[in-house]
Amino acid sequence: MTDIGMILGQVAILFIIMLVGVIARKTKILSDAGLGAMSQLALFVTVPCMVLVSFQSEFSQQLLLDMGHAVAWSLGVHIVMWLLGKKIFNRFALNQRKPLQFAAIFSNAAFMGYPVLQAIFGETGLLLGSMYTAIFNIFLWTVGMSIFSGSEKEDRKAAIKRVLLNPGTIATVLGLVMFVFSIKLPDMPMQALSMLGNMTTPLSMLIVGARLADVRIKEAFAGAGVYLACALRLVAIPLILMGLMKLCRVPPLAMGVVTIQAAMPIAANTAMFAEMFGGDAPFASRLVFLSTLLSIITIPVFMLLVA
Repeated sequence: MTDIGMILGQVAILFIIMLVGVIARKTKILSDAGLGAMSQLALFVTVPCMVLVSFQSEFSQQLLLDMGHAVAWSLGVHIVMWLLGKKIFNRFALNQRKPLQFAAIFSNAAFMGYPVLQAIFGETGLLLGSMYTAIFNIFLWTVGMSIFSGSEKEDRKAAIKRVLLNPGTIATVLGLVMFVFSIKLPDMPMQALSMLGNMTTPLSMLIVGARLADVRIKEAFAGAGVYLACALRLVAIPLILMGLMKLCRVPPLAMGVVTIQAAMPIAANTAMFAEMFGGDAPFASRLVFLSTLLSIITIPVFMLLVA
């Protein structure tokens, strides 16, 4: 069993790095252009490298079974929350309804999920986590986009292209092939990929902290919808999911990984998509801010539950 002190220590480290991001943003060290470049670097370079390295694990039937569980439960939770989000948030005004429905489906499974998974489960946890985020990406560029922009045919075509050609998906497919056929990378490129992948944790936490620094504190805590979305995202979804997986006797590793990624705060993509498609970006930013702030309490609880 993972030592409680070690888990809490890892959480503290992550939030210290996040605080550095807040300070860097407030003191203008991180500009809009710099923050955008960092996000691109994480999404297109360091996260794919981290995913590829995680697939260099030794092949085993049990690990393949765990990966299947991760895919199945990830698919289930995304479908259920898509349908449930429509019902729960249908009564809200349109400008708030879209970000709320989006927030119900998507957690910050990669930027915050990967560092936490690595802290608890190591490279094997990242391998299973990449299965969850593969499903996340499919829903993000199809369902997620349609929530904000509608479902025009050209949007669908562009969404399919983004699903298939984004670096995260390419890294996952390539890594899966190498895992199944036990293809091992030579030491030198493996070390290079590992070094790049190891940049993901500090880089992602700096980005999250910098994004939080842009939200006005006075406005962040207003509105019932914000609290409902946070309660759903941070507590209800992961608790119910974990309970169902225990009833179905899902292997502990798969159960832990899926629970942790489902317990992450509302995805930063909520604000990005709102900005991209002319939605209520300030409201979406508040959702991300408050859920991330409250996750300081909830993430350690779920880490202890699954450890």
